[in-house]
Amino acid sequence: MYRGLFLADIHIGVMDYKETYKGLMYIRDMLKLYTKDELLDFIIIGGDYFEKQLYSNDIFCTLALKFMVYILSSARVVRIINGTNSHDCNQYNIFEPLIEDFPFVLEGFRYNVKVISTVMEEELLPGLQVLYIPEEYIFDQKEYYSSYLLQEKKYDYIFGHGIIKEGVNFSTKPQPSNKISNTRKPPVFTTAELEYATKGKIYFGHYHSYTNIHDKAFYVGSTFRWKFDEEIDKGFFLLFSDIQKGVYEEEFVINPMAKTYITIRYRPNDPIYHSLANLEACIRSIIKQKQAFQ
Repeated sequence: MYRGLFLADIHIGVMDYKETYKGLMYIRDMLKLYTKDELLDFIIIGGDYFEKQLYSNDIFCTLALKFMVYILSSARVVRIINGTNSHDCNQYNIFEPLIEDFPFVLEGFRYNVKVISTVMEEELLPGLQVLYIPEEYIFDQKEYYSSYLLQEKKYDYIFGHGIIKEGVNFSTKPQPSNKISNTRKPPVFTTAELEYATKGKIYFGHYHSYTNIHDKAFYVGSTFRWKFDEEIDKGFFLLFSDIQKGVYEEEFVINPMAKTYITIRYRPNDPIYHSLANLEACIRSIIKQKQAFQ
């Protein structure tokens, strides 16, 4: 039985420092709990570890390094999947001293960690076949991924960052096209093509709401909450797999440190617009709700 963890869309730098530090240290404490008896077999970071490009003197840069130390020391194998360019900004190279120099300087001290910047497959652990799909910008999706996704039931897991068509609500945004064009763009996958290549399960980052697609493919959602209209639980996945028995299970671990946001909507004919008294009553109700969470 393999035991792993998948989390994504941490977006270090999007929230204020105190809140980010408190939240990441909670995850650190959870990692200590999970590794009390033995290390996790693997940890996969599903992209958007960062919110934006950070300068070396930015306090969030130090925090990103600090948290990565806890990640690397909690699992036998760690894989970091590149996320959206505008967030991760190709800055995973700040971890190179941890990955390359520590093992060289400290005899017997070893990390098994890779940054995944392009689609690739590997035997992550003995018998555990994995496909990684980072967000890339390509011309021809079908040609680019055909050698991976046309192999029936090959992979135990597919881990990625990007768009799964059935997992994202396109009603409020234009739907990207899979047609060949003269410009590079991120791919849009269907669950059918991903499931064809998977005997186990599929876990993606990018979309910030936890989403279960057919009990086979999942968006884990963002680790924290920093805006409205995302009241759904935030957290990460604990993964359990017995490849001999063909068992692949997940446990969604709710993150209680995710800040609470309550979205209130009013329709054009709502009573709030009928009188000043109704408006004042709504304001008092909102203030009361806000005080309850302080």
